[in-house]
Amino acid sequence: MNENLKAAKTRLIKEAIVKAAKKIIEEDGLASLSIRKLAEQIGYSPAAIYQYYDSKAQIVSAVIRDGYHEIINSIQSENSNFQSAEEEIRHKLKIYIKNALENKNYYRAVMMSEDKNVLQFTKVLNKQTHSNQSAIQFLVNLIEKGQKQDEFLNNSAEILAKSIWTATFGLIIRMIIENIDDQQRQNELIENQLQLIFDGIRKK
Repeated sequence: MNENLKAAKTRLIKEAIVKAAKKIIEEDGLASLSIRKLAEQIGYSPAAIYQYYDSKAQIVSAVIRDGYHEIINSIQSENSNFQSAEEEIRHKLKIYIKNALENKNYYRAVMMSEDKNVLQFTKVLNKQTHSNQSAIQFLVNLIEKGQKQDEFLNNSAEILAKSIWTATFGLIIRMIIENIDDQQRQNELIENQLQLIFDGIRKK
């Protein structure tokens, strides 16, 4: 087989495996994902799946990487002419929250997981910002921009970013758990949360 065709086939099969894994996670939870169940979903044998991924952990990592890429692409895709760093962060956080609520089963399954293979992507409170945590680094960069523009307190941008992310995560999880689907109520809660966040970091 032509090498280009072989590479294209491999890419398509790996994408199908990741897509099926995400569907299982969304519908049944992360703990229910298995190679056997995944094989049944896409019509392959378990042995065939192992030709493309060495383990379930590797598949989970691929699913989460794809999820992070979607998040980063969604918050970086719009380059409006923002008047301030605060305005830009507000806008990006709203996109992030909307994305999470639109994929709430997947978000809850992944972000609430204690699996060490998942935590390497999702933990944020350790001192270093992991290379996989590009969403956090993106937020750090925006806070530093605001500090240079004299908008925000000159506290550690890393700590501020992780505090903002944690507060946002808490709101998202509560809205998911409590099934807050009413758009008006969602907007009220989001606006109130953002106001509290920026009242806390804005220079007086």
